[in-house]
Amino acid sequence: MNEEKKLDEKTLEKVTGGVDYDADFNYAEKMFIAVNCILPCRHEGLMTCPYGTDKKAAITKAMSEGGEICLKRELPDV
Repeated sequence: MNEEKKLDEKTLEKVTGGVDYDADFNYAEKMFIAVNCILPCRHEGLMTCPYGTDKKAAITKAMSEGGEICLKRELPDV
């Protein structure tokens, strides 16, 4: 009686509010961004990342240099 139903892509897009803008990033890259960029880095808000403005290329380069930690992250002044 209880049959599982799945939404099609078009309906799912409407329900979730649109497209996943982070679809270009894999899980490790998303975790790197969360730990190093979004809140803890001054460069993120000022858009002055030393690795460049292309976020995908910047994250790839930063990860290749420091692994899970961004070596050029600047903590915000408190």
